[in-house]
Amino acid sequence: MNIYKTLGLSALVVLSLSSCGDKSDNTEPERCMIDKTWAPKWVCKGSDEDPDNFYAVGIAKVSAKGTSFQRKEAMVMARKKFAKLSDKNKVENSKQIKHWQHPKNDTVYILVEMPKMVSK
Repeated sequence: MNIYKTLGLSALVVLSLSSCGDKSDNTEPERCMIDKTWAPKWVCKGSDEDPDNFYAVGIAKVSAKGTSFQRKEAMVMARKKFAKLSDKNKVENSKQIKHWQHPKNDTVYILVEMPKMVSK
């Protein structure tokens, strides 16, 4: 019986010591918090997936005009951000690549991508 107690205590010590290791791996979490709700990371920070593209997040609050209007409004908001970047880029080349709707307040977030134009 004594051997079982010793083994059990040894296992507890090993487990507790192994959990004290450095867990900082310098990776960003895949989610962020918005209004006490977990959201995809791109909702808070945008994206930098492809260096050949600009990215912007458009946000639109719930509207009595419906979700279709709300998504169009979010797209307009993102395109306004692109318009400030450069005159050489055409916002018509932008496209929605991700969508998230807040489950509590129905705010719509869309991630929009626009290719960077190289001037010749």
